[in-house]
Amino acid sequence: MTPDDYPWDSKQKLEELYHDRQNTLKEIGEKKEVSITTVHRKMAQAGVATNGPGRRAKKPTYRTSKDGIEEVSGTHESVPIHRLIMVAEHGYNSVVNRDVHHKNGIKMDNRPSNLELITPSQHTTLHNRQSVDDGQVKLTNFTEA
Repeated sequence: MTPDDYPWDSKQKLEELYHDRQNTLKEIGEKKEVSITTVHRKMAQAGVATNGPGRRAKKPTYRTSKDGIEEVSGTHESVPIHRLIMVAEHGYNSVVNRDVHHKNGIKMDNRPSNLELITPSQHTTLHNRQSVDDGQVKLTNFTEA
């Protein structure tokens, strides 16, 4: 084991790897065979400041979640596209604490005319409709974020 290998998580070594050698958290993690989260936690514990996302941060990615909802993901959080559209249409304060409902039930149809802001309880009611089948009340669950 060389001095480069251990102890890599001391304040001095983290500052050297991150600030002096200008490695990203990902690069440090790959070199030391740990996750980015572990590197970030060790840096926070040691009191080593990070530069934030900066120029080397990954670009936002667009994907469809396992529930069929289109999302945009930056370096820390994912936001469903339909929520971003409603913020653009109505402003952030109108969307906070509200759900965005797809009127036609098609999760990938994010046209503003197909989206509406409703309360979480209204949204639950819409997606958990009761229907009567042969005299029996049955709960039909249509899940959507």
